[in-house]
Amino acid sequence: VVEGLTQNALKCATTNAVRALPLGIIKGVDQQFTGKVERIDKEFLTELIDRQVVPVVAPIAFGPDGRSLRVNSDLLAAELAEALQATKIVYLTLAPGLEVDGEIRREIAVDALRKLLQEQPERIAASVLSKAAHAIKAIETGTPRVHILDGRIFDGLLNEIFSNEGVGSLVYGNDYA
Repeated sequence: VVEGLTQNALKCATTNAVRALPLGIIKGVDQQFTGKVERIDKEFLTELIDRQVVPVVAPIAFGPDGRSLRVNSDLLAAELAEALQATKIVYLTLAPGLEVDGEIRREIAVDALRKLLQEQPERIAASVLSKAAHAIKAIETGTPRVHILDGRIFDGLLNEIFSNEGVGSLVYGNDYA
């Protein structure tokens, strides 16, 4: 990501803007270096953005003692979107989109996705299950749209965002035009 931004003459900075707490022991298993987001330094991130510096936030957060902890990247994206009041999240994956029953769903309402995850999660491809669950969280916390698309497609992001058809899947919280 940093290389691509640099090649396009864009300024960027990796940050330590995410504070996490260790997950600890869950069902008898020590989660060791895995954490959950405690807080995000929104002021620092918005200051970078205001100065036209792209903040690069890796799924590594820092505990109160300064040690690094791995956090779920899908959850981190949802947490960042909430903190920054984003209008959308784009999850890039190795899958062509949100696959339900072996078919790519080009769009789905959050209520339908929530019901599907609660009642029949096995219908959703394992490769996008985490993204589906965190798309719901993101929409529930104020991000109106979440896109799930294949990051290997050349110009896929541009086609998803700027065309009516898109190339991936859209999860939406309310009807859109």
